[in-house]
Order: sequence, then structure tokens, then C-alpha cells
Amino acid sequence: YAYYNLAVSYAETSRDKTRAIGALGIAEALNTGKSKEARSLNDRINLVAGKLYLDAEKYDLAIQTFRKIHLDSESTPAGLYLNGLALLESGDFRAATQTWHSLKTYSLLNQSVAEAYLAIPFAFERSGYISQTIEAYLDASNTFEAELEKIKKIDALLVKHGSAKVFIEDSELEGLEWFLAKDVVKNTTQAVYYQYLMKDVALYDQVRLYKELKMLQVSLGFWTSQLSVFDDSLSKKKQSYKAERSMFDAPSVLSRINTQKSNIDTLVARPEMTASLSSNLQVDVLKNSIEVLKIRLDSLQDKIQKGESRLNKQLQESKSLNQTIKTVDKRLSRLISALDEELTKSVRKRLAQLKATMISNFERSEQGRIHLFEEMAESKQMKKRNLLDGRYQ
Repeated sequence: YAYYNLAVSYAETSRDKTRAIGALGIAEALNTGKSKEARSLNDRINLVAGKLYLDAEKYDLAIQTFRKIHLDSESTPAGLYLNGLALLESGDFRAATQTWHSLKTYSLLNQSVAEAYLAIPFAFERSGYISQTIEAYLDASNTFEAELEKIKKIDALLVKHGSAKVFIEDSELEGLEWFLAKDVVKNTTQAVYYQYLMKDVALYDQVRLYKELKMLQVSLGFWTSQLSVFDDSLSKKKQSYKAERSMFDAPSVLSRINTQKSNIDTLVARPEMTASLSSNLQVDVLKNSIEVLKIRLDSLQDKIQKGESRLNKQLQESKSLNQTIKTVDKRLSRLISALDEELTKSVRKRLAQLKATMISNFERSEQGRIHLFEEMAESKQMKKRNLLDGRYQ
């Protein structure tokens, strides 16, 4: 990346472009990885190098370099368009127009694709194919008009539904079949426009923040459902608590423990109970077990006495947490709604810029067609004047 950035700097500031070419060569040699990122960097290197060769009128080198760019890269549209220019300047009209025609399968939101639509009639006119020139201009104008209609429809959707439902969330809005249909490089119009919008850094940050807030809202919903399950469980315990407490007869249990203790004491008091026999019968263990049972019984009685108040306290805490979550969720919903409004404004502003660019493309196409018709009319007038002048010679 360092050598690539250095090359771009040389290309922009230095008159000697060989320094930029040299830095790009080093960058390509060092970039030996096979990851998606490494491929993308190589494509960008070849795009800049090819552009430098094209500017230097080294068309053969430019063509060779542009052809190294992968066809599934972000650099592909620009590479194909510039490769067409190099081919045209080198005298290969057919290859140039074929290259530009291949760009029609890419999104028109990439300005290189729009330039290819405008370059095709220019190439036809330059080669003297007038009828094909008119058809190519008409095709370009119709394509730009169709894209302008899409922008108009998307803007109307944004006004009606907001950017979140149109671009971010999985919404099932009526009349969106055209928007979700896969017609641009096996992708949906929605996805193509989303990718275009996300190239704006500020807009990307807004969308990322929106998604994070929505994830937080989903998390709050999850904990609300968990508290609801917890509340149901506590309520059921509370309902059955009194009945279960009445079934527990502590005095009877204590009496049985004391009976067992009395039996052990009687056994120990017998004359034949020697120390050895006491050890073999584990009398001390039995006595200790009796004491442990008494302690556990006391603890159980304490828990039973305090159990209902604890359940009530837990229910109250759960209710308080639930109320807190609802309050936070309402605030979060208002924040998300406000952010959606700001997002919608930003998206519409970005679309307005795209619309201006597309109108400019349409006007350039129409101006080219009008200019061609004017030249044809002037040519006819010239021929007519020549014929009239010839009568009197």
C-alpha cells in the first residue's frame, strides 16, 4: 500500500511519470498475496499504471495493463472504459466498441459505464457510421432516462417509507418488485444503489450507527422476554408456596430426628458398647449426622419463613427492571426514528447528486445527437447550394 500511495502521489504531483510507474511496479512485485484484498490492490495498481500509459500515448502498454484487471473487481468498469479508449486510439475501432458494449452489464451508477455509453456513438461517428451513431445516442439517452426514472421512484419511496425500510431493513413493501429484481450483474437494484450510497463515508457511518442501535433494541427485546419467563416462574412459585409450606411439618420432622438421637444415646449407654464396637458402628458419625440434620432443619425453616418475602422482593425487582427496559426502549426507538430521518435526508441528498450527474449524461447524449443532426442538415444544404451553383457555371 505504501508504494501504491507513493505512486499515486507521484502521478498527481510530478511531471515525470516514470517515477510513478516505477513505484507501481514495486508495489505489484511486493503484493504477492492471493486474498480478495490483495487482488483488489493489484487491480488498482494496474488501473493507475494503465491510465499513465494511456496519457503518455503508449497504447499497447496501456491495453496490456488494463487487461490484467479482474472482471469481478471494483476497478473493472474504469479499466474496461479506459481500455476501450486505448483500443480506439490505437486504431482498433471494433475492439473498442465491443469493450464498451460489455460495460452495459454493469451498473450505470458507475460513471465509467455512463462514459462508455457516450463513447460508443462518438466512435461510430468518428468512423463515419452515421446510422449506428444515431442509434447509439438514442440508446444512451433512453438508458439515462430510465435511470432517472429509477432515481425518481426511489426518492418517492424514501419520502414515503424512510431510508431504513427502503435500504436497511428486510421490509416487504408493496410495489417493490422492480426494486428487488435481479437485473444488474445478477444483483438487485436495491443492492446496487446501497453499494453506491455506502461509498459516502459519512453516510456509511450513519448506517453503521443505525444498525448498532437496532441490535441494541433487539437485545433489549430479548431480555424483556427473559424477564417475562422469570416473572411467570416466580408467580407460579408464589401461588403454590402456601400450599407447599403447609405440607411441611417441621415439628414432626424434628421429633423423628430426636427419636433417632434417643435411639443412638440408648445404644451408646448399653454396657456391652465398647470403644471398638462404637468405632465399628460409626456411632460418632451417626451423632454428627443427627446434628447436621437439626442444623439443616433450622435453615430450612428459616428459608420457608422468609421465602414468600424473597419471592415478593424478586418479583418487585423484576418489575422494576422491566419498567427500566421499557423506558430505555422508548428512548431508543425515538433515537432510531430521529436517525432514520437524518439518514433519509442524507440519502436523498446523495441521490440528488446522482440525479444531477445522470441529467448531465442525458444532456451530453442529446447534445451529441442534435449536433449530428445539425451537421447532417448543413451537409445537405451545402450539397444543394453546390447543385444550384452548378447550373450557372
